[in-house]
Amino acid sequence: MSRILAKLKAIFTNKCPRCEKGNMFTHGAFDFKHFIDMPKTCSHCGLNFIPEPGFYMGSMFISYALFAWGMLSLVGLFLLVMHLDVNLSIFLAIALAGISFTYVNRLSRTIALHMAKKYQGK
Repeated sequence: MSRILAKLKAIFTNKCPRCEKGNMFTHGAFDFKHFIDMPKTCSHCGLNFIPEPGFYMGSMFISYALFAWGMLSLVGLFLLVMHLDVNLSIFLAIALAGISFTYVNRLSRTIALHMAKKYQGK
């Protein structure tokens, strides 16, 4: 079970899928001009972060799924648990999505690389 937790920690902290130590991004999540910039290889183990041209186009689907389920969950939470108005619930969900936009995009790239690395079996 601890291996699963270590892998989840590496995913949510945007670490390399092989060594789980090297950073996958060169700048912070709120550096809006460079939030998606990645080094070519891992600084710790040398894993190629860009396996092929256009590799991260598929991460758009992961990002869409994360945003869709996140928005539905937030609106449901605000409506059913907090008993807020529908319009206020939607507004708050959109505001939180705007705040988390950069992190979710980075997370989707990290998930895509972790899935590809797991598939390669290394």
